[in-house]
This record gives sequence, C-alpha cells and structure tokens, in this order.
Amino acid sequence: MKTRLILFLSLMILSLTHFQEAKALNFENNLGLTYISGFSNIVDVYWENIQAEYPEEEGYSYSKEEGTPIGFSYQPYLELDMGIRIGAGIGPLIYIYTTGGSYTSIPLNINAGYTYMPSESVGIFGKAGISMPNASGEYVKSSTSGFMAGLGMEFMRNKVFKIGFELGYDSSTVELQKIGKSCTSRGTYYTYYDCTTTDEGTETVTPIGATASFYIILGPGF
Repeated sequence: MKTRLILFLSLMILSLTHFQEAKALNFENNLGLTYISGFSNIVDVYWENIQAEYPEEEGYSYSKEEGTPIGFSYQPYLELDMGIRIGAGIGPLIYIYTTGGSYTSIPLNINAGYTYMPSESVGIFGKAGISMPNASGEYVKSSTSGFMAGLGMEFMRNKVFKIGFELGYDSSTVELQKIGKSCTSRGTYYTYYDCTTTDEGTETVTPIGATASFYIILGPGF
C-alpha cells in the first residue's frame, strides 16, 4: 500500500505539472504551515518510554519536551474551471527529537474536491482523500493509511498570489512500541533502586488528527 501510494503521488504531481498550461485547468502550488492536534499523542508515548528506559529512580534527570505541533505542508492541486479539483500532497512534516529517541513522519496524500464559485475572488472548497503517515523512529512498529478531509476558504483567487486557510482531519494511524519498567528498592543503610524495562505491547495513535492550516498559493505566472 505504501509503495503504491508513493508511486501514485509521484504520477499525480507529474500529471498536474504537465496539464497546467491547458486552457480550462489551473495548477496551484499550495505551501503553508499546519497545526497538528495529534502531535501530543506521539510525544506522550515517547515520554512514557523514555521514563521507563531512563528511570528517575536510578538518578536520571530530565524534563518533558513538548515540541511545537506545527508542520510544513505542500499541497498542490489542479482545478477545472467548473470547480472540480484533484490534488496530491506532502505534509504536515513531523519531527520529534527527545532523549533516547526520535520520530519522523512525511505524510503523503491524494485527494479530490470541489470549489464553490471558482471564478470569484473568494472561494469555499471541500476535499477528501487517502493519507499515509510514512513514519519512522525508534518506537515505530507500523504505519496505516487513513481517510483525510478538509474544508476551507481561499482569498484573492483572481490574483497570481493567493492566501487561504483550511480545517481538516486525518485518520491515519501509527503503531508505537510501549515500554514499561519494574523497580526494586535495595540497600540496608541507604536505599537505591534496581530497574528493568518491560514489554507493554503496542499502542495505536493518530499522529495528525484535527488540523488547521494557513497557506499561500502560487498560481500560474508566478
């Protein structure tokens, strides 16, 4: 599934670029920043695993690194004069680095939608498609594609340089390894702890979830 999605995405972007000069088609380059509500789901699992692998009972000291739940997105699309649109995208990109582990996600998606009043300067659109998280990291076991959808508005559509915002949801999931710990107190005159890690199975999380994006659109002639 992952290989097919990447291949289809590549063919989609090439097709969009090839058809941008067609009279009834508009190719738009959509670049922006996306707030990711599911970011904390990844951080929480990583934090719990780090606490298990580097227990405070054995003298380790650190603080939870929340990170910034905002990622870069590139979501080009091809729009017909009647308002029908097809697109493919990369993002929002996610990178988390913590003590003892990192997480990287380069989500890929394909989608289709419709723009209401496409010839006006302000347009309302909706879209839906399939998304693949394409995640990797120390605790990542697998990634599963899911449904994605978005609803938004674009301004200055009759200009080469446009702006827009979008609210969306991505149901793709990532399976993460869960690590626990077991600590035993020892010592006669002073207390110290001997801790070992335990396998707690896996936890499936939604790394993206609800999103809010602000972006610029570079149309033909930019």
